[in-house]
Amino acid sequence: MFVTSGPILPALAGASDVAAARIMPADLGYHLLSGLRTWPTKTVLGTVDIVPGMMLGIWAARRRILDEPERHRTLLRRVTVICLAVAFAGRLPGALLLSGAWTPWTACSASLSPTPCSRSTYVRGE
Repeated sequence: MFVTSGPILPALAGASDVAAARIMPADLGYHLLSGLRTWPTKTVLGTVDIVPGMMLGIWAARRRILDEPERHRTLLRRVTVICLAVAFAGRLPGALLLSGAWTPWTACSASLSPTPCSRSTYVRGE
């Protein structure tokens, strides 16, 4: 078995409920209807997350950057290092919180909340 995600490790040890079944609605119909309230917002935010990366991919395809990697080796290396650094920096606070290695003190916990930042940097780093 190959484990790649943070919440999976405690779940395999029996320490946490990954599916969050205790807070989910009991029947499928109610679950689907309760999601309609947030659907428009999630659609807009998902579009804002995905479209810039898609446009960058279209730009790279038109310039044949991945078709001729030997010509674009410097650019590809630079983009790889920058994107991996951004993704790592964005996911680090969440990983430290999940592992218990970092517990922010109360005064700064609201300002250092890793959730919005880590999601956006993770998506841009992929």
